[in-house]
Amino acid sequence: MEAQENKSRALVPGNELSLADIGHLADHIAGEQTFARYRESKAPDTIRRHRADLALLATYLRQIPGGVAVGNLYEDPSAWSGMTRGLVEGFVHWQVQQGYAIGSINMRLSTVKLYCKLAQGAGMLDEHHAAMIGTIMGYRGREGKRIDATRPVSRVGEKKAKPTRLSIAQVKALINQPSTPQGRRDQVLMCLLLYHGLRCEEVQLLQVSSFDLEKGEFHFVQPKVDGELRHKLHLETYLALKAYLEQDQPSGALLFGSRKDGRLTGTMSRSAINQRVHFLGEQIGLARLSPHDTGQTHSLNTSLGNNKCERTKREAPPRRPICQLSTQCGLPWSRPEGLWSE
Repeated sequence: MEAQENKSRALVPGNELSLADIGHLADHIAGEQTFARYRESKAPDTIRRHRADLALLATYLRQIPGGVAVGNLYEDPSAWSGMTRGLVEGFVHWQVQQGYAIGSINMRLSTVKLYCKLAQGAGMLDEHHAAMIGTIMGYRGREGKRIDATRPVSRVGEKKAKPTRLSIAQVKALINQPSTPQGRRDQVLMCLLLYHGLRCEEVQLLQVSSFDLEKGEFHFVQPKVDGELRHKLHLETYLALKAYLEQDQPSGALLFGSRKDGRLTGTMSRSAINQRVHFLGEQIGLARLSPHDTGQTHSLNTSLGNNKCERTKREAPPRRPICQLSTQCGLPWSRPEGLWSE
């Protein structure tokens, strides 16, 4: 820290140094701060993924016979000075052998290549090795399927390869919650996820002030794409919301948290929303249900649902790909009656 402060003082106007000396110091300081400056503008989810990806890379490097000294790959560009194409390719093949999903392997390869470029820009990784690492290719769709066919394990952890498809009866069962404080909260939650296709973080950020019951609409922010949308309320969402607001009276954040005895308290975190959706799915015989599954169900039925939305502020890209449930599941989608219309 003291050395860093000394370098910073050397850049203060008035100290008699040549332009070459000052330039050298500036390059050195900028190089040390390369990773931190890159992450300043990145979303929290991106930062968490990078940290996890590089932690796994460090785990692999430490398992190499002979003992490899691994620096702080996440914070220190100089830790990348010895990185080579062979090490990165070894990391990719090691993940295949460990049974990691092809999509996750490709994502980690992208992270490693990105940090190699940053380290090169910081002057910590030579141009030749950076260029060779840049030529490593991930696995395309058919290639990944061929690899999966030859290995006993093709996924590590609890994340599912494909989303759970919900039938009409299952959707209705998830929406129909008991008339208790916790049940009314859960009904609002499931309506927002299933009828409006909100992501977990979008629901968690909702405020009571986000809703206008007189106009039958609400607005919500989209952290993932830095946008904001306005939705017409589905009739069942309106009725569930009206009962929840009148009887349970949340203020500030829309969704109360809850205790094991069903009492409402505090607010729901993203983790709590995921756990609650998982629990409600189990109650109707669905294992490992997640908000991602409900979002996929909404996407499959958007073309038949008539949920109108209006973009506000920044233009956010269209929501998830739209296709009809009947073509995917062989089931007709019966739109609940009484949708709000203009």
